[in-house]
Amino acid sequence: MELRHVVAATDQSEAGHHAVLAAARLAEHAGARLTVLSVRPVSPAGAAAPRPVSDSEGQTLLRDLSQRLEADLRRHAPGVAPSFTVLSGVPGIEIPRYAEEHAGDILVLGRKQRTQRQRMFLGDTADAVARRSQVPCLFVGVDCDGFGPMLVCLDSTERSAQVFQAASDFARSTGTKLQAVTVEPVWLNEPEDLAAALPASRTMRLNRTLDRGMGPTDLRIRRGNVLSELLAEAADTSARLLAFGYHRGGPPGIVEGGSVARGLLHSALCAVLTVPL
Repeated sequence: MELRHVVAATDQSEAGHHAVLAAARLAEHAGARLTVLSVRPVSPAGAAAPRPVSDSEGQTLLRDLSQRLEADLRRHAPGVAPSFTVLSGVPGIEIPRYAEEHAGDILVLGRKQRTQRQRMFLGDTADAVARRSQVPCLFVGVDCDGFGPMLVCLDSTERSAQVFQAASDFARSTGTKLQAVTVEPVWLNEPEDLAAALPASRTMRLNRTLDRGMGPTDLRIRRGNVLSELLAEAADTSARLLAFGYHRGGPPGIVEGGSVARGLLHSALCAVLTVPL
């Protein structure tokens, strides 16, 4: 993943504004160009034919968007000359479509904390974007001021190498320290000391895969519930960025749907990098 074009999506909220500034710092550090994108929401029924907003209303939206951001952008990333785009449509559809059609290498969006009830009835743009995007997505909260150290969450599938490679590329682009973790299941009546001394075969295969593709890697091993152990590892290592694979396709869902990746996206206290699978 070479960062040449960073796309920052904002809904003009505090979280969206902060995401743009984080994207600008990222683009400046990587020597990439920056596009700031805002999508004027319409109902899904009217989203069949998205269009650039080019009429007088659209020009007003563009002017307002740039005026709200330009002063802060000059202060936080003076070496970046952003371009601004306003579209109309469903944000969860138009944001990843724009990145795909304009050769975006990463999408940057703000993270908002939502209650369980809000997720149930409103859905979530973050989940919709992550499920549709063909490029990695970086979700940052209003308190995000850096991307390191990064913790990469891996499982026993062959795609772990793909996730680790994307995370490693991002780490090199940002000068970020990288660590990796996997979670083994707990087997009934298995002595704890034996489990700690003998990693599962899936973990040994993962280690061999990482060593073959990326060189020796310090892989931390935890045991128990996958979601809670990954969050605990992030807290224990003071991770400021959590990276993991995110399966594409399907409708956006709620946290209670059972997906570990979705649970991490909603529950992690730090920034999140999703790698499309």
